[in-house]
Amino acid sequence: MTDSPPGQQCIFCLNFFQELTDEHIIPDAIGGSLVIRRVCKDCNSYLGSKVDVHLVSNFLVEIVRFQKGLTGRRKNLKHPLSYGKLVSDPNVGIKWEIGEEAPGKLILDTNVKYYTDENGAQRVAISLDATKEVELPEILEKIAARMLKKGLEMDPASVTPIHRSTENPEVSFTHTINLIGIDQAVLKIVYEIASEELGSDYIQSESSKRLRKFIMNPSANLSDLAELKLRGQMDFLSKFRDIFDFVKSDHLIAIIGQPAKAIYVRIFDFYGALVLIDDDADIGSEHIESTKFVEFDVVVPSHSILNMSQVLSKHLPES
Repeated sequence: MTDSPPGQQCIFCLNFFQELTDEHIIPDAIGGSLVIRRVCKDCNSYLGSKVDVHLVSNFLVEIVRFQKGLTGRRKNLKHPLSYGKLVSDPNVGIKWEIGEEAPGKLILDTNVKYYTDENGAQRVAISLDATKEVELPEILEKIAARMLKKGLEMDPASVTPIHRSTENPEVSFTHTINLIGIDQAVLKIVYEIASEELGSDYIQSESSKRLRKFIMNPSANLSDLAELKLRGQMDFLSKFRDIFDFVKSDHLIAIIGQPAKAIYVRIFDFYGALVLIDDDADIGSEHIESTKFVEFDVVVPSHSILNMSQVLSKHLPES
């Protein structure tokens, strides 16, 4: 009696499964079309919700997604400046609805504020957008009922609306970008390409073990990044992303050397990473010449795999 084959190995948890799932190397929400089938369902789900999300949902990438109409599978991408706060009153939220006609319209959030005036009397201040004035009677009834439970009385009919208009109000928007999270997401791309190019020998290497640990760490920090002992460079919004800048594509992956010695990743114009994927790897001119490029068109979406000669001919044609 012989043992049945163990199945296929997930490149992240390293467990074996009868069937693995489709994994987009660059998230499909930002136009990634290159797919591998080497990740189990649970790891795929984790990568999408805990790793890729830092690349897909950060403020700068959301602007490009909105401009290019990259809504993702959920089809519900909002404008990254769709909600802010009034500078004159940071407690009041304001929505910016952008339709077919620029610049769109601002809609004030309904805000109810309870306070005590200088005479010790209980007061209620309600602010709402003029387009929602029809909702005022219902709001007043609810407030009156709430106050009655506290032993206070309010006659909704005694309320006199005050109409105010502010031309061009100042609105503040607050966004945070998790740079360590972006590092994890981009290194996930590097790791998946390396695993696809080099196979099981790479997956068992010490450098890949460190990379997997960092990518799958939900609380990764700068110390964890330092422990990677990464050979290469990763930069956000710096000139480093201009490597291979003659290659005009939305995203770019460059696999340097055959077999691969280093991997370069560029996401839009925001992020560039060049990582040597082996502890002992060295890069020479012969490796640069054998570079394989993967160019992405995010709108179609599609990708093209080209060698150095094809890339030079395409992007630097002879005059």
